[in-house]
Amino acid sequence: MATAIRLRDDFTAEQLQRLARSSRDAKQVRRLLALRFSVRVDRHFSNLLVVKINDRFEVSGRLVDRKSLRKTTGKVLNLTWEGLGGLI
Repeated sequence: MATAIRLRDDFTAEQLQRLARSSRDAKQVRRLLALRFSVRVDRHFSNLLVVKINDRFEVSGRLVDRKSLRKTTGKVLNLTWEGLGGLI
């Protein structure tokens, strides 16, 4: 197994995706992409359903009200699974 890449908290979703694409280890790519995700907030929606499936195919889901998401000036909001815990 390849050595895990140590990540800092200030990585954006785009930077993680770029890093994951440059990796040759498929499992590491999946882990990197699962750490953060992006939501387009310029679209119309009232709730956000986030589903996480682990390597044993166990499913976890969180339903988040749009009003509880932090405000952003851009079109995209970067979130983490752990960061959703306080929004439910």
